[in-house]
Amino acid sequence: MKFLQKGRYNKIKILDTPLILDTETAWNHDENDPKTWIVSIQVYFNGKTFLFRKPSELIKYMAGLIRTYDLNDERRLIIFIHNQSFDLSFLLPYIQLYLPYKEDRHVLLLDEHKIINYRQGGLDFRCSFLLTQKSLEKLGRDLNVEHQKKVGLYDYDKILYQDSTLSENQKDYDIYDVLSLNDCIAKQLSLHGDDLRTVPLTHTGYIRRKLRQSCRRDRYYRKNYFTKTKLDPEAYKFCVNAYSGGYTHNNRMMKDKIIIPEKYGMKYGKHRDFRSFYPTILRKYPLPWGTYSVYYDITSGADRLFHGDITVKEILDLSPKFSTITMLELKTAWLKDPEISMPFLQKSKCFFNDHENDFLMKIDNGRIIEIKNKEGQERTFETYVSGQLLRILSEQYHMEGTILKVYRFVNREIPACVAEVVDELFKAKTDLKYKEKDCEKQFGQFAEETIDAHQNLMLSKSLLNAIYGCMAMNPVRPEFDIDYDQEFPVYISSGKFTDDEIAGALEDYYKGRNNFLPYQVGCFITEWSKYLLYEFMKEIGWKNVLYSDTDSIFYLSDDQIERRVEKLNKEHEKTAPFVVDSKANKIYYDVFEEEDDFLAFKGLHSKCYGIITEGKEGPELKATIAGIPAQTIIAMKKDKPVYLTREEELAGITKYKKLHNPHFKMDPWKALDRLNDQFVFTVNTGTTAMYYNTKPDIIDIDGHRIETAGGAIIRKLESKIIKNIDLCEEIEIEIERGNLS
Repeated sequence: MKFLQKGRYNKIKILDTPLILDTETAWNHDENDPKTWIVSIQVYFNGKTFLFRKPSELIKYMAGLIRTYDLNDERRLIIFIHNQSFDLSFLLPYIQLYLPYKEDRHVLLLDEHKIINYRQGGLDFRCSFLLTQKSLEKLGRDLNVEHQKKVGLYDYDKILYQDSTLSENQKDYDIYDVLSLNDCIAKQLSLHGDDLRTVPLTHTGYIRRKLRQSCRRDRYYRKNYFTKTKLDPEAYKFCVNAYSGGYTHNNRMMKDKIIIPEKYGMKYGKHRDFRSFYPTILRKYPLPWGTYSVYYDITSGADRLFHGDITVKEILDLSPKFSTITMLELKTAWLKDPEISMPFLQKSKCFFNDHENDFLMKIDNGRIIEIKNKEGQERTFETYVSGQLLRILSEQYHMEGTILKVYRFVNREIPACVAEVVDELFKAKTDLKYKEKDCEKQFGQFAEETIDAHQNLMLSKSLLNAIYGCMAMNPVRPEFDIDYDQEFPVYISSGKFTDDEIAGALEDYYKGRNNFLPYQVGCFITEWSKYLLYEFMKEIGWKNVLYSDTDSIFYLSDDQIERRVEKLNKEHEKTAPFVVDSKANKIYYDVFEEEDDFLAFKGLHSKCYGIITEGKEGPELKATIAGIPAQTIIAMKKDKPVYLTREEELAGITKYKKLHNPHFKMDPWKALDRLNDQFVFTVNTGTTAMYYNTKPDIIDIDGHRIETAGGAIIRKLESKIIKNIDLCEEIEIEIERGNLS
């Protein structure tokens, strides 16, 4: 082993071999006085595996590594853990209190219990799940590594202690976790051309690095694009308040009904997805790569081209030369047509200033149908609306209120250095699809060549999809720390930011040589995505749109609707950029592609629906239910796990039926009928996590002496009901009709 220098002018050195770590844990199953502890700690390092039973044994081992390799701030050992936040909740109290360099610690967290990176002196802890975005089982399978994760060898219902004798199966399970992860890390590094000096902390780090390298090669990009987009605190807050994710919504008129196209007088059950949706918007549509200014301010009319009141139409007319964010102060709003099944005014983006209880609202899946003051109240609420969303709201709603302020951002063509990266990955995705099919035809489905081609295809897809994540990274983020000197860990965060703190953070962001993407571009990508969905929804017809999720629509259709959809598709294609693939075909962005037709659809609310399609052996059900696992292991047969899927559980298939009659065929129609907000899962229930921390101590559990500093208790739920979330609240509202011009 040797240390690798980070760079010519960088003093930091990284040991060229990582340490792989994992834990198995238990808890006392006492809800009133919960206690949790480590059962075993698995380590793989320098070709050797170690199985420790107590935290003190690991600390002794790590102290030896620090001495042997002289680890410190400039000489580091990278430690990969696949579910780092969970495992470190057990280990950090010991690491901080009993290993050196606690004062030289670096903590990067998303929130209290989501640790991206923890470094103490030369021990550098990384999360391999955040790096790969896959479970260890799936990661090993996809990468086709030698050591695959063992599944089903642990009985988590049985309480084990630090002095319990582990069975051979349990030991195999433990050791294969670290052997598999070690293989996966080596394969992951090889796929991306990395070593331990260059591997990023998270999955989005790969595409961020690729974009950064391209932007740095463009000698004009930083000065002519990035620095010109620098936000001040107020403009930044406008962007934050206006920003929201993709559009996910269920047709409230069709809720909880099995929709069979023929019964509704329609010919088809259609499902379409936008091809590479966010990359399409980035490549094609006008985005704020330029400077910005206050266009209108009700208090002064500052920097406006003319004086006097402003109208919604005037703001919309600024497009496509400018992107805009408008601050509205509203008193009432209501849908112009109550038959609109897909409303776009989002309740979570309405700011009530602690007066929400003074309003009456009719809400549908988190979207407002109607809102007004309660009798005797004269309250208003604020909302921040980007240009394309303002266009939608002006068409869908009557709004009574005032325009307070408008920012306008100069739209510019996407910089060539960014476009080149998007095009490269877009083309690679197509070419790698060809290669995978060619390899499968020539060598077979499970041949190494086919598996490698599939890996490269998945890699290309994941990088392409991660581009948006880079664009939407907020430049002003809270900073956290963890300190176990207290009775409980202290999470030190900057919390809510003052304008001065925002200004300082923005100054640092735009000065930092590693930063290069304007936050506002990411904010407007999602707003364009909503508008493109909205365009197609109008062509389909509100009564026919059943469900939408970010880049897709499920809908009822006939030949006339399909002609309208294809006509709009052709209009989009006329101005869409394209790449030329390896077979000389033009592959266009901005295409609303057909997926498999469905025979039946049933939706309950956002992220909860089921479809029946025609499979190879007859009708098949696919259900999407947020919070319900896709499948759960129920037994082992000949060292292979047996799973019960959520679709099978919906169909009434029990563990007994699955195990004793494996050829039993589920009835997809029965399962779809049982999909409702009262259905209770008893197998696919998922788990909950409760974090429990104390200072390191030795306690007695059932007569066993246990070293513990708390940790996380993962508890499998006995049952889980499909939640009725954000459904339409039927509140009768009579609104005095007015309008926002």
